[in-house]
Amino acid sequence: MNRPTVLLTGSDIGARTVWTWQWHNAAMPEHFVCASSTVKQAGDALRRTLPDLDGSASESTRDAVGRALGDGAFSQRDSELELVVELANAYLPAPLREQIRELRSHGTLGLLRVLPPPSAYAAPWELLPVDDAGTTRIIDAMDVVYVAPPLTRDGTDGVPAAWDSHHTGLRIVDPEHPQPVLARFARLRGFQHATRYDWPSDCFSHAVTSPFVLSKLRSGSLSHLLWVGHVGGSTTGDGVAALLLKDDELSAATLFNELGWQHRTEAQPAAPARVGLVACRSGVDFSHVEPFGLVVAFLEAGAEWVTATRWTLPTDRAVFEIEHGREPTVDDLAELAAGPFNAAAHAVDDVLNSEDPIRALGDWQRERLDAWRAHGRLVDSPIIWASLANYHAPDRTVRISKNNTR
Repeated sequence: MNRPTVLLTGSDIGARTVWTWQWHNAAMPEHFVCASSTVKQAGDALRRTLPDLDGSASESTRDAVGRALGDGAFSQRDSELELVVELANAYLPAPLREQIRELRSHGTLGLLRVLPPPSAYAAPWELLPVDDAGTTRIIDAMDVVYVAPPLTRDGTDGVPAAWDSHHTGLRIVDPEHPQPVLARFARLRGFQHATRYDWPSDCFSHAVTSPFVLSKLRSGSLSHLLWVGHVGGSTTGDGVAALLLKDDELSAATLFNELGWQHRTEAQPAAPARVGLVACRSGVDFSHVEPFGLVVAFLEAGAEWVTATRWTLPTDRAVFEIEHGREPTVDDLAELAAGPFNAAAHAVDDVLNSEDPIRALGDWQRERLDAWRAHGRLVDSPIIWASLANYHAPDRTVRISKNNTR
């Protein structure tokens, strides 16, 4: 890469968390050690503001979303800034923050590649400030991408799949489910949710099943897969995270067993080069020491890029109800269609179709941050757009030069 790039990794080791970072042109990495309790305290502060369930038997999903949107840190600019300053103090060593400020002063857009420890898996790195006043965020100075963990397909020729923009993509939007994420008014007379939400009509299919998705993936002719719906089982790291359908589910373990490179005889990867999972907690693989969720499963199946989320997402209906203090009606469909969840889904589709997924997601998040700074409206809150992240697993084959005499 031709721009300044730094790799930041973290390790939870007993009572300590060790941060290591190295710039692309540096001879040696730098290190910083802090108490794990500091990192845990910051992580707890983040979790308290997210719409993830708090673990109590009394809190429902609706209550959790209401808590996050009503008085969580992401509901107001001042409280959001206070939160991310705390996160930055725990996750970003002071020397690294100074180096990023120096990069920003030169007007050069850098790249942060991150492999976080489980204690910081949900950190919204893009939002973290690098100055005491909180005026400069990482996303102002750098794009951000997660580095994939070691994969069994590493070192295999022909993996990952090559992206071909001329191939068609498979978009599965709001597959039939008891709790749709977009089409709340699908049964109202005169409402065509496919056009109202600016998605092609073939994105909405009530016949989506696991065999259908697997057959499409096995075809090897997809430019990308976009899933906008529900994910379940993401609290554990043993492959049970799954794409949820009406009467079916497609788990990470099934994807790995059916499409993983070590189980295949075909000479091409099964997964398309790019996958987008716009669903609650679709990208929490790094919350476990040995990551194995939907992100890793698709990477193992041959994807190079997966765009996924780090926490639970409120729907556009939930945002509307908190902002307006009432339930939406059919007259509010245009506002719902322009809501932040649907906008994020379209943004991910654009990212998957872009020449540079890292830059495309970063540019969109910078636009959203500008809107949040300017207006501070709930529809501009980072609670949705800052949950998105790119996960990258390029070709990691070790090739020995012909001139190498070893």
